[in-house]
Amino acid sequence: MPAGISAQRTVVQLLLIAFIGVLVYSNTLNAPFVFDDEPNIVDNPVIRDFDIFKGAAHTKHIRMYKGVADFFGTRHMGFFTFAVNYRLHGLDVSGYHVFNISTHLINALLVYWLVLLTFRTPYMTARHDRESTGEFHTTAAFLSALVFAVHPVQTQAVTYIVQRFTSLATLFYLLALTLYTRSRLSNSTAARWGIYAVAFLSAILAMKTKEISFTLPVVIVIYELMFFTGKKGKRLLYLLPLLLTMLIIPLSLVGGRGGTGGIDDAIKLASSGDASQWNYFITQFRVAVTYVRLLLLPINQNLDYDYPVYRSFSDPPVLSSFLLLASFLGVGIYLLRRSGLSRVMAFGIFWFFITLSVESSIIPIDDVIFEHRLYLPSVGFIMGAVVCLMTVAKRWGSSIPYMKKIAGTGALLVTLTLAGATYARNAVWQDTTALWEDVVRKSPGKARGHDNLAVLYKEQGRLVDALMEFQAALRIKPDLDDAHNNLGVIYLNMRLFDKAIEKFQAALHISPYHSSAHSNLGLAYFNKGDLVQAERELKAALLLNPDHADAHYNLGLLYEQQRRSGEAKKEYRVAFKINPLLVNSYNNSGVELFRQGKLDSAILRYRTVVELKPGLVQAHYNLGLTLAQKGLLDEAAETFRSAIRLNPDLERAYYNLGLILERQGRYSEAAQELEIALKIKPDDPDTLRKYEADYKRIKAASGRR
Repeated sequence: MPAGISAQRTVVQLLLIAFIGVLVYSNTLNAPFVFDDEPNIVDNPVIRDFDIFKGAAHTKHIRMYKGVADFFGTRHMGFFTFAVNYRLHGLDVSGYHVFNISTHLINALLVYWLVLLTFRTPYMTARHDRESTGEFHTTAAFLSALVFAVHPVQTQAVTYIVQRFTSLATLFYLLALTLYTRSRLSNSTAARWGIYAVAFLSAILAMKTKEISFTLPVVIVIYELMFFTGKKGKRLLYLLPLLLTMLIIPLSLVGGRGGTGGIDDAIKLASSGDASQWNYFITQFRVAVTYVRLLLLPINQNLDYDYPVYRSFSDPPVLSSFLLLASFLGVGIYLLRRSGLSRVMAFGIFWFFITLSVESSIIPIDDVIFEHRLYLPSVGFIMGAVVCLMTVAKRWGSSIPYMKKIAGTGALLVTLTLAGATYARNAVWQDTTALWEDVVRKSPGKARGHDNLAVLYKEQGRLVDALMEFQAALRIKPDLDDAHNNLGVIYLNMRLFDKAIEKFQAALHISPYHSSAHSNLGLAYFNKGDLVQAERELKAALLLNPDHADAHYNLGLLYEQQRRSGEAKKEYRVAFKINPLLVNSYNNSGVELFRQGKLDSAILRYRTVVELKPGLVQAHYNLGLTLAQKGLLDEAAETFRSAIRLNPDLERAYYNLGLILERQGRYSEAAQELEIALKIKPDDPDTLRKYEADYKRIKAASGRR
C-alpha cells in the first residue's frame, strides 16, 4: 500500500475511533457525582486550594476523609486534575466528564499507537513475522483501539468520575510504554534520549496517579526482552532508571502526610479489607475469571457486586478458576515459544496478569471486585484477542470463501453490539437513584446498596421507601451504624422522637465516635425539649469533628431557644462558613415560622441571616414582609430598599414597598414604586394583573390627593 494511502487510512481510523467513542459516552455529561465522588471531590478541601499540592506540610492541618488523606501522596496527579476542574467550573459535573471522556479517548489512541509500534520492533520486523502486512498491522491497531474505546466494561472507569485515577494512570502508563518503544526505535541519538526522557517523566506521573502503575517497569522489562535485542549492558541502561521508579509508590505510601515508617506501614495503608490475605488471594482467582467473562460477555454489569469471599483453595469455584487461569497463562508461555504474531498474543496475556496483580493479589482491599480494576488489564487482553482472531481469519481465508467479508461483518457486528451496550450502561449512570436501584436488583443480599438507595429516597422525601430500604440493610447487616443513624433521621422527620433516639443510640453503641449520630441525637433531644441532653450530644459531636456544620447549626438553634443570642450567632457563623447552604435552611425556617404566625421568632431568624450574610437578598425581602405584617412599616420599607439595592430587578420588592407607602398615605411615592415593578414585569400573568389593578387604585388615590 502506498505511503499516502496508508497515512490517510490511519487518519480516518483515528477519527472514527474518536467519533464513536464520543458517541457512546455522549449521554454521560450530566451524570451526577456518586458513591466515592463525595469524599474525593464534593467534600474534599484538597481540590479547593492549589497551595496544598506544594508538599505534605500543606496538608497536615487540612481535615479530610481518612481514605483521601492516606492516598493523597500516591494519587497526587489525579487530585490535581480534580482541583483544575474545580477551579474552572466548581462542582458542575459536565467539565469532569469531558475530562474523563477525553482521557479515555487518548488511551484508545495510545492503544492504537502501541499496537503499530509493536509490529515495528526488531523482533517483529525480522524473519519471525511472515504472516502480516501493513494493512494487517493498521487493522489490528484499529480494532484493538476501537474495542477498547467502546467496550462496556470501561464505563465504570470513565463515567464514574472519581475513577479518573484509573483512566489517568492508564494514560501515563501507556504513554510511558509507547514513548519507550518509540525511543528504542529511533535512529537519532538526540531524538532517542529526548523521547526517553518524556517516557521516564510519564512513568513518574503514572506512579503519582494510582498504585496500579507499580507494575509499569515490569511490563517495560518484559516488552524489552520480548521485542528488542542488543547488548545486555546497553539494555540495562535503558531499563534501570525506569525500574527505580518502582520506589515512588512505597515511599509515597510511607510518607503519607509527612509521617515516616517502613514497608509494613505502606502495606497497612494500601490494604483495609476485612478478608485475610490468604482468603482475599484465593478469592481473586474467581474474580479474575469473572473479569475474563466480562471482557468476553459484558452482561449484568454492576457497580457493587455481592461477591463471596472464599476460605479454602479446595472450594470448587476457586480450584476450577485457578486451573482455568493456569491454563490461560500456560497458553501465554506456549505462544511465547512460537514465533511471529504468537508473541504479540503472549504479551497480551502477560500484560493481563501483571497489571491485574496489584489489586488482585495478597493485599486485601475493602471490595474484592470492581469493574474499573479491569480497565488497564483489558488493554493486553483486547490486543492479544484481536491479533489472535485476525490471525485465525487470515489462515482460514484461503480455505473459506468470502472469509475477509465474513470477518469484516463479524467485527462490525461485535463493535456495534459493544457500543450499544456501552451507551445503554451509561444510561443507568445518568440518575443516581436508578444506579443504586440497579445495584439492589443485582445485589439484593448486600447491605450497602440498600443503605445508599435509602439515603437517596430520604433526600427525595420518599420516607416510606427509605424506611423499607434501611430496614432491609439492617436485616442483612445489623451492625451497620450508618443505617441506624439514617433510620433515626427518618423517624426524626416523622417526628417520632423516641424511635429516633433509639436508633441514634444504636448507631453510637456500634460506633461511639460517630459524630453525625451524636449531632442527630442532640437534635432529637432538642425537639423533645430536653435541652441539657441536646447540648451535651451536640458538643460531643463537635469534640469529635469540629467542622461538623450541622452540629454547629443545631447548637445555634439550641442557644437561640435559650435566648443566648450571642452564642447562637457565633455557632451560626461557623456553620455557614463550613456549609454556606445552611444559611438557606435557616432562612427557610423563618418562612415556616412566618406561616405559623410566629412573627417575632421569624424576625429574629431573618435578622440573624441578614447580619451574618448581608448579601442574601431573599433574607432582606422576607424580613421586610414580616416587619410589614407586624406593623413596623418604616423598618419594613427600609428593609425592602436594602433588597432593591442588592437586586435592582426584584420587582416584588418594589411592589411591597409601594403597598407600605400606600398604608402610610404616601400615594404618589407608592405609585412610583408600583410603576417600576410593572416596568420590570413579573413572569406570572396573574401577578401582573394584580400589580396593574393595585397600580390603578393607588394612582387614582394619588390623583384625588
